[in-house]
Amino acid sequence: MPLSSRTEAGCQGTTSPVPPRPDDCMINWGNGIRVTNDGPAAFMCSGGVVYTSGGETIDPPLAVGATIAEAGFTCTSAENGISCVDDATGHGFRIAPDSNEVY
Repeated sequence: MPLSSRTEAGCQGTTSPVPPRPDDCMINWGNGIRVTNDGPAAFMCSGGVVYTSGGETIDPPLAVGATIAEAGFTCTSAENGISCVDDATGHGFRIAPDSNEVY
């Protein structure tokens, strides 16, 4: 998703464990992970759905075995969760309902 100040890839959904909410997050915390073009992946502080194609309903999850490569990021869905990586830096994450990792 190209934004005015950065490019990012992310995945929203419930996961565990979630690190403690930072003091500067006053809205929903830990319901997704993103990686930007300027650093390692991190948990999201967001007020709602961030990653959408703009339709009236929430987009379906990426099907297991599917890959999306766009804007310098590659995201892949596997049995152990969805992974996204910044192709240039190698920073990324894996998110699943009962586990996650950021790198």
